[in-house]
Amino acid sequence: MKTNRKIRITAICLGILSLLLTACEHKELCYNHPHSGALHIVFDWREAPDANPESMYVWFFPKQGGEPVQYHLSGKAGGAVSLGEGCYDVLCLNGDTEMIRFVNTKRLDGFTASCVPGSLLASMGRSGDNVPRAEGTEEQAVQLPPDMVYGACLREVTVRRQDNKTITLYPNEKVCRYTVEIVNVKNLEHVAQLSGTLSGMAGEMQPATDCLSGAACIVPFDVRKSDATTVRAEFLTFGHCPVPAIPHKIVIYGVLTRGTQQYRVYGDTDDPVTPQIHEAADPRHVSIRLDGLEFDPAAGGSGMDPTVDDWGEVNIDIDM
Repeated sequence: MKTNRKIRITAICLGILSLLLTACEHKELCYNHPHSGALHIVFDWREAPDANPESMYVWFFPKQGGEPVQYHLSGKAGGAVSLGEGCYDVLCLNGDTEMIRFVNTKRLDGFTASCVPGSLLASMGRSGDNVPRAEGTEEQAVQLPPDMVYGACLREVTVRRQDNKTITLYPNEKVCRYTVEIVNVKNLEHVAQLSGTLSGMAGEMQPATDCLSGAACIVPFDVRKSDATTVRAEFLTFGHCPVPAIPHKIVIYGVLTRGTQQYRVYGDTDDPVTPQIHEAADPRHVSIRLDGLEFDPAAGGSGMDPTVDDWGEVNIDIDM
C-alpha cells in the first residue's frame, strides 16, 4: 500500500513539473531580454586640457517625453550607465560646484545654471546692507561669482535593447574670466581691506546653448594689492548681459586702517569700463584696466558698521 501511494505521489509531482516546464517554454523572461542598453561615456578634455573636476553629472533627457535620468560619475574619465530604450539628449556638467544652482532641469532646452545671491562686500565678510551703489544699479540683484563650470551637450543619442555603445563628450569652459587692474593708486598703504563690484552682468547661463539669461545683476569680487600703487582682481562670471547691452560700472570699496570707509565709482560720468567689456577681443577672457585712485587717510572714521552716509566718496583722475 505504501509503495502504491509513493508511486501515485511521484506521478502527481512529475505531472505538475511537466506543466510548469511546458509553461516556461512559452514565456519570455525580461531578465533574459532586457529593455535597456549599456552606454559607455567618455569625456574628452581637449577643449579644457587643464580641467581636473572631482566628478561629472550626466543628464539624459528622453526625446519621447518623461523625466530625465541623472548619473553622477566619479573622476573625469567617464563610466558606464544603463538606459531604457529610446532617443535622448545628453548634458554633462562638472559636479564640484558650490556656488551654482540648477533650475528648469526637466528638459534640456531651458536647463539653467544660476549664481547664488550674496552681498556687495562678500569678499570682506560683510553684509553690505548699507553700502553705496553706482547710479542706476539700485535694482540689480547681487549674485556671487560662479564656480568654474565645464560642460558639453550631445543631441539625439539612440539606445536600443541590449545595446553596448560608446559616446564621447567634449566639455569646455562655460564661464568667463575677468581681470580688473587699477594703477596709480595713492595712499594704498593706509588701506586695510579692498573689495569691488561690477554691474550689468548675467546671473544665469544655459549650458546646452551657452545662452545668457536672467535680469542684469551685480557681481562682487575680491581686490588685492599687487604693489604699492596697483590693485588687481580676478574672478569668474557668466558674462555680460548681451541684450540689451547696458553700461557697466565698477565700484571699489576700501576700509582704511583707521576705520574709514571710502568708495569710488568708475562709470557714473566718463565710462572707461563698458568699452573694455563690449569690445574685448575674447569675450571669455576680459581684461579691464583703470588708471587713478586716491584714498584719503585724513578723513574721519565711523567704525566697522557704517551707514550709507558714512562711506566717503574718493576722487579719481581717469586717464585712459
